[in-house]
Amino acid sequence: MKLPHIAIGALGGTICMTADDGGGVVPQLSADDLVAAVPGLAEHATLHSETLLQVPSSALDFANMHQVLGWARQQIEQGAQGVVITQGTDTLEETAFFLDLYWQHPQPLVLTGAMRSPQMAGADGPANLLAAVLTAASATARRRGVLVVMNDLVHAARRVRKEHTLAVDAFVSPNGGPLAAVVEQQLRWFHPVGDRAAALPAPTTEPRVAMLETCLGDRGELLPAVV
Repeated sequence: MKLPHIAIGALGGTICMTADDGGGVVPQLSADDLVAAVPGLAEHATLHSETLLQVPSSALDFANMHQVLGWARQQIEQGAQGVVITQGTDTLEETAFFLDLYWQHPQPLVLTGAMRSPQMAGADGPANLLAAVLTAASATARRRGVLVVMNDLVHAARRVRKEHTLAVDAFVSPNGGPLAAVVEQQLRWFHPVGDRAAALPAPTTEPRVAMLETCLGDRGELLPAVV
């Protein structure tokens, strides 16, 4: 049986972090390193892996996301049946939402990462990458837009939220729950394929939009700074 072709692009983040000389961790592992750390991954798909960036997700910006979008589209045009992007989790819900606005292909674009770095006991990166590849390779994931796969759960990009700083089950989908679970390397869908809004055209400008949160006792002192 011919295996599906899946492209994997690595951006950095906890999933590829290793210890540095100062006692901390920094993104250093390549996409090939991530693939090599998953036992039996090549049994499920023919893989093409590239290291696109090696940064913490807090350093990602819109220009990086357009770069990722262009790379992912190119992989589909060259025959990939799905694309997986690995990155840090701090901004994962935001990058997933952004990419979903522009992703027009029926093939899945799947984002994943890790809550624990590779040198930690119980590192979750390899399991998350395996589940993401299984999702990207499944015909049942087509026409569902951008997906986030963490902790064996498949989330819609427009609903997923990170609700914990450290827990491996940090990602949830309020108002509907996850789309599917990966059970013994099989996808179990909880929701049917729904209608999706048309993908947005490429923007000619990137307008800046301020985001302010209000709370009890707020008197709007920050609003003049926005103006």
